[in-house]
Amino acid sequence: MCSIKSFIITEKEVYWSKETDSHSDLLEINKLSDNELQPNFVKVEITPPSRDVFAPLGEWEYKVDQDYLPDWYVKEIDEARCRVELQKWANECIFVNKHNFEISEEGVYYLKNCRDVVCRKGMSYHYRDSSSKHYGNSVSEHYDNSSSCHCDNSVSEHYDNSTSCHYDNSVSEHYDNSTSCHYDNSVSEHYDNSTSCHYDNSVSEHYDNSTSEHYGNSIAIILNSYQETCTKEQIALHDNSTLKDCKTKTIYQAGDWGFVNVND
Repeated sequence: MCSIKSFIITEKEVYWSKETDSHSDLLEINKLSDNELQPNFVKVEITPPSRDVFAPLGEWEYKVDQDYLPDWYVKEIDEARCRVELQKWANECIFVNKHNFEISEEGVYYLKNCRDVVCRKGMSYHYRDSSSKHYGNSVSEHYDNSSSCHCDNSVSEHYDNSTSCHYDNSVSEHYDNSTSCHYDNSVSEHYDNSTSCHYDNSVSEHYDNSTSEHYGNSIAIILNSYQETCTKEQIALHDNSTLKDCKTKTIYQAGDWGFVNVND
């Protein structure tokens, strides 16, 4: 499996992409054939220590990912060529302590302690005290104490003590002690000790010890794998919100809606 960061070296070029670390993708993008026993290129990976993408680039390990090496390949020379390109990639895709900027191109980005970032495209990973807003079809993961807002069709995962708000058709998963609010048609899943509020037509699934309040026409589902029996005293439903407990086969309904039992 290809790892961050992947390169294809030819005698005159070093190829890489902001969007992928697949050697196969890089070969296809650059119209290089991979059907020969003695290819005229070299697959390379330069990987961070302990998978820490924020480690100094000089500590990243260089390795060749194939057995055959063409006659022109010289490790010292070609590793140096790759490390020049590694720096170029890092300048475009790794951000530390940078604030008030926008990501508007496809690619995979890594941010630490970056505040007031607007993400419109691409896949982004947010760490430490980062804060961000996500629009369009952006995809993101959030860790540590990061905070974020998600709009349009954005997709996200939240871990640790991250805080988030979700609007429109956004889709999200929440783990650990993450806290979130969900509006409009947002869809979410909640695990561990996550806490959430749901409004409008939002839909959610809850596992483990997750806690939530529901307003408007929001719908909550507790699946069979939920560890404890849900009681009426533990439920906060408002307006016309609905909770479906699949473990006890019970539906909880707020508001003045009536029920009709439809038999098979």
